[in-house]
Amino acid sequence: MCRHEAKGIRLIVKKISNILFPDKDLIGLRTRLEDMTFGGGGGITIPPFSQKDMEHLRIPLHEILLATNNLSENNIIAVGGFGKVYQGLSEQHGTIAVKQLDRRHGQGDHEFMMEIALLSAYKHENLVSLVGYCDKDGEKILVLKYEINGSLDKHVHRKDLTWIQRLQICLDVAKGLKYLHEDVGAQHRILHRDVKSSNILLDENWKAKISDFGLSKNSSCKCAVRLVNAREYHFSAELAQNHYEKDTLDEIIDSGLRSQMNSDCLSIYSTIAYQCLKKRRDERPTMGLVVDQLEKALDYQQGLSGSLHDVYISFRHRDTECHIVDDIYDALHQGDVSTYKDEVTQSRNESVLLKAIERSRLYVIIFTKKFAINSWYLDEVAKIIDCMKEKRQFLLPIFLNVSRSDVRTQKGYFGDVMSEYDRHPRMEVWRNALVEATNAPGLEYSKFRSSADLVTNVVEEIKNGLSTQDN
Repeated sequence: MCRHEAKGIRLIVKKISNILFPDKDLIGLRTRLEDMTFGGGGGITIPPFSQKDMEHLRIPLHEILLATNNLSENNIIAVGGFGKVYQGLSEQHGTIAVKQLDRRHGQGDHEFMMEIALLSAYKHENLVSLVGYCDKDGEKILVLKYEINGSLDKHVHRKDLTWIQRLQICLDVAKGLKYLHEDVGAQHRILHRDVKSSNILLDENWKAKISDFGLSKNSSCKCAVRLVNAREYHFSAELAQNHYEKDTLDEIIDSGLRSQMNSDCLSIYSTIAYQCLKKRRDERPTMGLVVDQLEKALDYQQGLSGSLHDVYISFRHRDTECHIVDDIYDALHQGDVSTYKDEVTQSRNESVLLKAIERSRLYVIIFTKKFAINSWYLDEVAKIIDCMKEKRQFLLPIFLNVSRSDVRTQKGYFGDVMSEYDRHPRMEVWRNALVEATNAPGLEYSKFRSSADLVTNVVEEIKNGLSTQDN
């Protein structure tokens, strides 16, 4: 980092410290916060704040006392390294979790400032939400959104916490860590350094939120941030590694959970977990890879339980005629038919779409004159045909401003567009897929009096197709 960058950073941090701790008797705390710079010493990178940014987070002490019955012992819901945590009910903020700093537990002003700085700057669905803070009358208090299911350590040994729930919690945590490691920019990467079950909170839907950032530090190196191999669980880690290497994991997995596990899911999950336990840093995976593998494991597991979607709709976004897609989607939604349609108009995440195709029971392809302008839509048709053949699933082609014969034979305007791919290596695959798609019974817009009539018939055909599969 150059001298000018360092000077700018010091000015930013100084400004934040003045906002957080404006009182003259807190000059020492300001100095300590100003020491939390980028890079050297494991300091923290903090984006710039304004007085307005921070002022709305300040909560008067009397409001916190009122919400928690004067920090009553009856309101205590947890005790951790930071101190006691109280549940409170605030007229302005609703149900809240109040963390009161107790230096006797080993943490102090540094951790207090660290949590405010980080949770003010970093927002993600899998990170705990900061409501505000209080630093008056000698108190150092953090106010967080209350998560109704508490911390993971209170549930991890419960028999009714299913394997899918546990896998989803793992994925949530991985996504939160990936955000901190990879999605905030190279100069803002954060290492949490205290990830454990008691620091994972669960909301009403069992979505996991990472909490307790007091021990976090910045990692501004340009190399990929990889998992830190925490050895506090040394015995459990060694046990799991040994059984993985011997292919005897069944001996240490709870029998009730093992009976719920898809074998492919367990294989993927255990493999990425094993990689996380490697002693050499360069052998451990990035959080991006962990997220990818856990998503794949979850896909396999949910495949055991059934499809993710009843219907997958394939259509070209830029075709103005495809407003009918929204009408079909709304009608199916009202009929409690789970339907997937890609909402992305500028860029498409093909891996996500391919998974959605694989996990759907029935397919609708809406053909238009310009459908083939982007080769992805042809790949989509080919993938749908493959899944349809493999699983004997129902396909409903719809022809809006193009005839069935033009699509089948690649003639007319549709054929002109297809001719752009004459030398493409997948041309034969696409042609065969289009023939297969047009051979399926379908609906032609030209034969209906209105788009409303077409939508009604589409919904009826889909429900009949789903009913046939159920039987």
